[in-house]
Amino acid sequence: MNKRVLVLGSAGMLGHKVCELLSSYSKRLDFGLDGSERVEGVYTKYMTEEERASNNAQNSSVKSISGFEVIAAFRVAPQELESCYRGVHILDKVDVLDDSTLRKTFIEVRPDIVINCIGIVKQLNEAYDRYLSVAINSFLPHRLSRLGDEYNARLYHISTDCVFNGKKGMYQESDLSDAEDIYGKSKFLGETDDTEMNALTLRTSIIGRELKSSTHGLLEWMIKQQGKKIKGFTKAIYTGFTTTEFTHVLIRLINEYPTLHGLYHLASDPISKYDLLNLINDIYELDVVIEPDNEFVCDRSLVMTRFKEATSYCAPTWGKMITDMRNEKGY
Repeated sequence: MNKRVLVLGSAGMLGHKVCELLSSYSKRLDFGLDGSERVEGVYTKYMTEEERASNNAQNSSVKSISGFEVIAAFRVAPQELESCYRGVHILDKVDVLDDSTLRKTFIEVRPDIVINCIGIVKQLNEAYDRYLSVAINSFLPHRLSRLGDEYNARLYHISTDCVFNGKKGMYQESDLSDAEDIYGKSKFLGETDDTEMNALTLRTSIIGRELKSSTHGLLEWMIKQQGKKIKGFTKAIYTGFTTTEFTHVLIRLINEYPTLHGLYHLASDPISKYDLLNLINDIYELDVVIEPDNEFVCDRSLVMTRFKEATSYCAPTWGKMITDMRNEKGY
């Protein structure tokens, strides 16, 4: 049976990729819905239970694998939709800071899964607004978890390696947060724990392509440096993921580990920002000259032992992840 997935933060680096890949995954299973639909308020037009039963019966060969009905929530939906939203239902005017709107969304959408990709990231000016940072990064995830309890929805919440200051490296889930800025502190307060049985927090970091309306991440910055000379930090250690691989992990978790809850680190093999930029440079053929910089030191590497024991997941190499991302269409 299709799972209804409500994606919050659908215009962001991770959110738009989650919408795209979950929708295309459904199409590969012949579960997809045709076209995008814009509505104001909440989304109301879904398949009837009879239509669902008929659809599932026609796809009995893959009935053990869930397809997805993807609902992308926006505070203000774009007038012209990017290709990544093809087959995705567009839910307009969702203000996650308004409690009544948020509850109404749960009541009328009736999601099975909520993926919270909303975050006030440190690269944005809004990160200096303490009220907004705490409201979005700290309070909202727990509010979503409680609403999920009420309306039988599972929450997947994404946290960050920035809950640590980067002075030690190889952090485990049991290590106390020692972030020194409002971003790291507020994200730590928003993490769910083992007492929230319907919620899974994945602590990680991501790089990926972004929509034209928002380009503040590492990859988009690197692409804009084509033909230039830049510095790469040899002592800044990173264990993040591409948004593509991260979404593949999400799909696997939803299908194969539907009761996994609590806080888990999701980490790749450690790589320096210098080496990462060189990989991007080579695979994207950017012709950037990268000079090593040994002065800046920051090691926010995470240890993934707990997650690997629970799921048997092993991260691909960085070369494979970046190559897969380079081969994607639509950018």
